[in-house]
Amino acid sequence: MKKIIIYLICLLSLFGCSKNNDEIVYHNAYNNIAKNDIVPIETSAEILGNISNPSYVDSISTDIALITILSIDGGDNFSEQTKEYCYPYTYGKFKVEKVYKGNIEEEKEYEYIRAGGIIDYDSYYNSLSKNEKDKNNFLTNGVKPAYIKMKFEGDIDVEPGKTYLAYLSNPESGIGLFAKKDAYMINCFEGGLREALDYSSVQERDSSDIKILNNFTGEYEIINDILGY
Repeated sequence: MKKIIIYLICLLSLFGCSKNNDEIVYHNAYNNIAKNDIVPIETSAEILGNISNPSYVDSISTDIALITILSIDGGDNFSEQTKEYCYPYTYGKFKVEKVYKGNIEEEKEYEYIRAGGIIDYDSYYNSLSKNEKDKNNFLTNGVKPAYIKMKFEGDIDVEPGKTYLAYLSNPESGIGLFAKKDAYMINCFEGGLREALDYSSVQERDSSDIKILNNFTGEYEIINDILGY
């Protein structure tokens, strides 16, 4: 009996050590797809507001937070909500680091969706009308590509492991693309997802030290100046 107790104690201590030493593993489902198998398509969008203006992006967002992208779990062009085809989107999980607006909670993980994503060619082709199918034939020597990557002109790719200032819409608000139930929408393309420079090195200090990338100018700006509060 004593041997069994000692053995169990050893196992528990080993488990505790390994747990403390575990590092976060950021998952990117797109990494499993060879670049040569993807045909990129950039589309233009008529945007009513100025997405380069943080005040405008703020006004149409229910939540603003510093988030770390934990994963890209995939891409799709079918809405679980409407049961219809929609513009391709990327989905995954994020962790909230700091909240500046809204009821989203710090240190919690949530699901997200974001316009633009990689989908298999058949899913893309099946979503097109007959006229669109005639105009959008990507067959090369009778061979179709494996995947299509659709995004809006000038938009950035979301990257697991990076921390961003994100402008979000709560899934209960009904604002934006809610193709997946309970997933927050990341708004306004490159205007709503702005990388935080060296976030891990400043997170223990005053958050006003954080610098955020302006995707339109390529310059870094102080977060307090962007938020205006």
